[in-house]
Amino acid sequence: MFETFGISDLAESGYRLLLADPSLDPAGLERALGGGAKAALAELAERGLVARREADGPRFRVEPPERALELLIAREEAAIQARRAALAELRHGVGEMVAEYVNGRSHAFDGLIEQVVGDDAVRSRLYQLAVGARREVWTTNPGPAPSARALAASRAMDELTRARGVRSRSIFSAEVLPSEPMRAYLGEVVAAGDEVRVHADPPVLLFVVDAEVAVVPADIRSPGRAALVVHSPALVQPLMAFYHQLWQASRPFDPLGEVGDVEEERLRRIVAMLAQGHKDESIGRRLDLSVRTVRRLISVAVERLAAESRFQAGVHAVRRGWIPADE
Repeated sequence: MFETFGISDLAESGYRLLLADPSLDPAGLERALGGGAKAALAELAERGLVARREADGPRFRVEPPERALELLIAREEAAIQARRAALAELRHGVGEMVAEYVNGRSHAFDGLIEQVVGDDAVRSRLYQLAVGARREVWTTNPGPAPSARALAASRAMDELTRARGVRSRSIFSAEVLPSEPMRAYLGEVVAAGDEVRVHADPPVLLFVVDAEVAVVPADIRSPGRAALVVHSPALVQPLMAFYHQLWQASRPFDPLGEVGDVEEERLRRIVAMLAQGHKDESIGRRLDLSVRTVRRLISVAVERLAAESRFQAGVHAVRRGWIPADE
């Protein structure tokens, strides 16, 4: 039972023997354990579970089990508190290191826009902005579903912002919904009280902090390679207006949605991309599907929309609210 607290099996056996027979002396405990009594007693004494009773000779006072457990738990909690304090100090230090790292990979232009170059530097800058947020963080996230490493980083960032009372609002591509790890993550976000919506095809990565700073890709074709951090209100406000439009055109994520909902989201996205002029091959590349599968899904969408052609499917999709009219 005591192994949870790092106590050896030998020491626990010694404790149980002394608990059953408090009259045992060191020699008797040595015989009962078959050796190692000195080390066991030292370990138990260090944890406060056993103490020598000098007045009675070489005998021991043994803490009863409930008291022993409380002592061990209290010791563990004190260690955890100390560890948390140390981690808080480390986090402060990490913030300084992140600033140094990002500063070496960014260039500011008149204090209004800065360019950050490199995947890791972009992630570090986003981390820096998120932990400095005071009220809210808004994001749009085109597909595909992120890697396990990226999800772990998102969870860590979420914990930091929520601990400071910062709320999030996120728009994700329907492309991520077939991913079970991604659906689990989105369910966690919703359960924590943050807002998540799904859009057929968010056109660009966007990160807005406190309605004051926005981050967009420097190159939409390679969104992770470099980013522009916008500080100018004249530029941030239009990006926020764009975000509001995208939010209204998106649907709330339902953590309990059926598997069929995922397929419908994929159909909606395909129809939206058709309406935007994408060819079958382009749709397949973006959704990581074969051209044959894309064509099958287009046929399903045309049938479900009671249309007679791809073009008519787009018209019906707008009427049913599958895609916004401006697309």
